[in-house]
This record gives sequence, C-alpha cells and structure tokens, in this order.
Amino acid sequence: SIYRNSEQAKKSIVKLYGVEYGEGKTYKTLDEAYRAITGYDIDSAKENFISAYNTATAEGIYTNGQTIKINIYNNALSSQLSSLEQYMQTQVDTATKGTPLEGKIKIEFKAQQSGRLESIAQGSLEAVYYSYSGNYNDPNGMLGNFTDSNQTTLIEYGFNPAEEKFSVTCDFEDGKGEQTLTDTYYNWQKSIAAGGKYSDKSNDVKLAIMSALEYNLLSNFRTLPLCVGTDLTLRSKKVTYATDNANIF
Repeated sequence: SIYRNSEQAKKSIVKLYGVEYGEGKTYKTLDEAYRAITGYDIDSAKENFISAYNTATAEGIYTNGQTIKINIYNNALSSQLSSLEQYMQTQVDTATKGTPLEGKIKIEFKAQQSGRLESIAQGSLEAVYYSYSGNYNDPNGMLGNFTDSNQTTLIEYGFNPAEEKFSVTCDFEDGKGEQTLTDTYYNWQKSIAAGGKYSDKSNDVKLAIMSALEYNLLSNFRTLPLCVGTDLTLRSKKVTYATDNANIF
C-alpha cells in the first residue's frame, strides 16, 4: 500500500495543519479533511504574520518599517524558479496586506553553484532550494534524507537528529497494548529500516512510527514543502514495448 494513502499518514498531515473533522465540523471524515489541505488559509496566514511581527518587535529583532529579504539559493536560475519566485512573492504580499509587514518582505532566488548546502547547514544563508527524490517502495528511505547523516548531507541548521527526541504511541508488540516510547529521530527512522528493531512488526506499527517521523519533522518547519515534480514518459511509435499498466515496483 502507498504510504501517503494510509490512515496514519493522512492523520499526521491533518494534525500538522490543524484541520478538524467529525460530527459538527466542516469536514465529516478524515478523507474530507485530508483533501482540504491543498492550498492555504489566507486568514490564518495573515494572523501568523501579525503574530510574527509582534514577537519580533517585542524581542528587538525587528525594527518597524525594516525590509525583510529572503534570498533562496539554487545552483542555477531557471524560468521555473522565476515563476516560483513570482508566485511566492504574490502570496506573501496578499497575506501581509493590511498588516505591519505589508510590502516589507522581499523574496528572491539567487544562483550559487557550490557551498550553499554547507552554508545553510551552518546558518549563514536564509534558505536553499533543494529537492529529494521519493520512491513508492521506500518511503522510510525518503525520511532518511532528514535524519541520517550517513545517507545524505543534513542541511537543517540547528537540528541534530541523532540527539533530538520525540515520542510515539502505538501497540509496538502487536496485541500487548499501547505504549508511549521516546527515542531520537535517527533511531526511529532506523528502527523500521531493514534489520531494524521494528522491521518485522505489523504495518500498523511501522506506519505509526513513519507518520510520527513525518509529523515531527514538518511541525518544526525546518524544511518547507514548496512544490512537487513528476517524471513522465512520452509514448511514441519508437517505443517498442509500450504498456498502459504501470507497476510502481
């Protein structure tokens, strides 16, 4: 089964964005609430910009009227990134209209071919545009990009997945009752990989751990999902063995 379609994965995203469902709510079911996630809540966005402004001015890290520059670095510029820059700027302008930050946040994509990943990890750049390739048959490997320094360069500044911890509640022993256990991001991710502590447990146990990993990684907003890309194959007369039935494995 595809992880994204599991009940646990849907619940983690609905919880992340604070969308409620059930009797008397706007959304009656988990699936309805999950489908409503796409897009964004302009009113909540505006409230969060106001809250950020109030906190920053109170703490003396922002001066009223100051321009906030958010430079986002990639190895090269492209028409796609120009479109994304324009889209992000438009949405931020809309969300800050009527707030003390109206017209004060400027987003710009910049090119830097080398050193940007090391710089973002050290906290000396505002942001980098970075992507990971996912695989239907290895969703846990995708999460390893954020938790395992042996697998990839960890670029989230100030985050140490080998030391920072969170808790997971589930029936870890498949029938012995729920427990709440605490471990590091790294250990949780490894626990459901091949040979891991819970690798031979039921899918429910592994989905509970995986969805908790996803929720905790996203809820700290160290990394922001911006867009999704898909590779497609064009069917033509030069394709010898064509099929309309795709097997993701």
